[in-house]
Amino acid sequence: MDKSGSAQMLTFVNYAFGNLYQKNGGYECGMISKLEPASSNVNASDAGTGGDSYADYGKGFGAGESISGKADAWDFPQNDPRYNSSKVGPLKGNFNQFKLLKAKYPNLKLMISLGGWTWSRWFGKAASTDAMRKQVVSSCINIYIKGNLPYDAGNNAGGDGMGADLFDGIDIDWEFPGGGGQPYNTIDPNDKKNYTLLLAEFRKQLDAIGAQNGKYYYLTVAIGAGGDKIANTEPGEYSKSLDWINIMSYDFHGGWESTGPTDFQAPLYADPDSPNYKAGQWAPTYSVDGAVESAAQRGRAFIEDHRRHSVLRTRLDRRRRRTARQRPVPESGQARTRQIRGRHPGLSAPEERGRHAVRIAHRQDVMKVRRLDLVVLRLAHGHQAEDGLRQVAEPARRVQLGTRRRRAERRVAEGHERWVEVMRNQAARDRIA
Repeated sequence: MDKSGSAQMLTFVNYAFGNLYQKNGGYECGMISKLEPASSNVNASDAGTGGDSYADYGKGFGAGESISGKADAWDFPQNDPRYNSSKVGPLKGNFNQFKLLKAKYPNLKLMISLGGWTWSRWFGKAASTDAMRKQVVSSCINIYIKGNLPYDAGNNAGGDGMGADLFDGIDIDWEFPGGGGQPYNTIDPNDKKNYTLLLAEFRKQLDAIGAQNGKYYYLTVAIGAGGDKIANTEPGEYSKSLDWINIMSYDFHGGWESTGPTDFQAPLYADPDSPNYKAGQWAPTYSVDGAVESAAQRGRAFIEDHRRHSVLRTRLDRRRRRTARQRPVPESGQARTRQIRGRHPGLSAPEERGRHAVRIAHRQDVMKVRRLDLVVLRLAHGHQAEDGLRQVAEPARRVQLGTRRRRAERRVAEGHERWVEVMRNQAARDRIA
């Protein structure tokens, strides 16, 4: 990377991968040196529990292969209080080389990527509860951000703080929420929501340590590119915690499809003539373009659904506040009051019954009112003013009873004013042209 000249053109590098382990009653980031059992048997009881801390920070690089041209030191200088301490040793391995590379190229940022295809075993469990999420996130920040690497006595490497200032953020590569990864991965029925909550917890704790260090730490993800994988997540919500999203735009098809048909491994666009495409289901989304569009659509759908529910909750809360009134309890002779749910002032008995009945159709009514804005926006691009205004008014006429009718009528008036302003601006632009 250094000798090829690519380092000076890079901005971010993902170091892959870090693993999660069962520890302290939960799941935590850790550092071990163990051959991955799944490399030879995915059905092994301990599959997905490997690690390579030796390559990470235990291996001593020689002068000929080091960024600095100097071999990694076995121990600290004798005048250093940490010399021969048996609790801490100089940083070695890939971590030290990246630290030297960053010193040489200050604009380069390094991210630790957690999980991957082989090491996503425990994400489903680690994200399943609030306590579990806090535990795993705290452990990962402790190792990779604070740099508290477990001391490796055999290689005299690591120790508290020895990996500090190395990583600039964390990349989550959970493959995949809801399933579809290795057969030994844990899957929780709430993976979809837990994925969002896990990323929010990472963002929260990264911001907290960043406030202490006076530094901003990045948070990214690598997501499955198939529409089926994206459907198991909430792009519109989890993206709020992220700096960006890396789409795994490869491995759409490959040698694992032993019975065929042959197809593109990493197509930019889907091929309508492909047998897989013609088969339907999720196959048409298996392209770079399809992945981006799937994520965007899911994001928009989530945001719109969240907005509708927010409007619904807000209006129900306002309704409850309006319909609840206080009155004294005369028979008690005391000054206390009690909340009652009675008839809304100014409503007849039939209207009162209708007011309660309309709760059932409340969501549909909300959507009728919300369509006003969409119709008004469409009018900005047309000249059917009278027909358009009738379209705006008609949904409001169907919203009956009390304050709901008045609210709808007010929306119509506001929509008409916006439409008039749009048409005036358009006419002014036409005159200028």
